[in-house]
Amino acid sequence: MPNDPKKIAEWEQLADAAPVGPWRVDDERTEFDLEPLGITAFCRSIEIIGPEEADGSVVIIAEHREPIEEPTTGVKSTFEFIAAAREAVPALLAEREELLALLQEIEWSGTEDGQEVCPACRGHREPPPGDLSAYGARHGHAPDCRIDAFLKE
Repeated sequence: MPNDPKKIAEWEQLADAAPVGPWRVDDERTEFDLEPLGITAFCRSIEIIGPEEADGSVVIIAEHREPIEEPTTGVKSTFEFIAAAREAVPALLAEREELLALLQEIEWSGTEDGQEVCPACRGHREPPPGDLSAYGARHGHAPDCRIDAFLKE
């Protein structure tokens, strides 16, 4: 997941602005009687539908109709993805926040020679007292530390 605060804020705003979930996908075949023309036609209707209201009504989030003889590939699977994303995006954003908090807690949770160190790169939080030659560049995170890279925003 990108660690771009602007993108995260955009996703949060989109999720907050969308109608409440859960959403579901209906895929049904509808018969149309075109009596004046003397024909009966069939149509496939795929809809993303919001939760049922107290009065039994529902909100149609999106709708696609097509002739049964010429189905559009991928519409139903796309709608299923959109419907699932209504619940998944807010859950994933919340999980991301929890994981960031956990990473901040464990960032310097290791110990080495009595010093706090990063468990991922073994870099020391503070320079150790005394002779630093044994530690070299191990003060702070290593350049390729995954914890440090993820926490930087």
